[in-house]
Amino acid sequence: MEIEQERLKRLDEVKDAFRMFYQSPKEYSLEVIIDAIKKIEKGEVLRLLDESIKHLEDIDNWDKIYLEEEMRRLCELINTKTKILFMLLRVAVTGSRISPPLFDVFEIIGKEETLKRLRRCRMDIETQ
Repeated sequence: MEIEQERLKRLDEVKDAFRMFYQSPKEYSLEVIIDAIKKIEKGEVLRLLDESIKHLEDIDNWDKIYLEEEMRRLCELINTKTKILFMLLRVAVTGSRISPPLFDVFEIIGKEETLKRLRRCRMDIETQ
């Protein structure tokens, strides 16, 4: 609850604020991703998702601090800016440009669900 407490103003906002923790995005849109990131092409989106999935599959320590360190390291390895990769991952995992801290979400929903959402996003984007 603490993760979203600062953003909530009314009790009726709780369900929508926590939806990302119990429901994966219904669909993924390349347009939404491009709008969120700006100046990125489909091929680059797919590459970044592939690299992220591959890197995350090898991580056993699913702690938010460790995950953030590892994904920052991945950005250096694949020569991309953190703001680009992290926004892509945020949209892929939560379905929104606005969410609680990204790696808090990863930790809460777990490795299996995080990877499932990333793979589904990749598959949906590939067919668009």
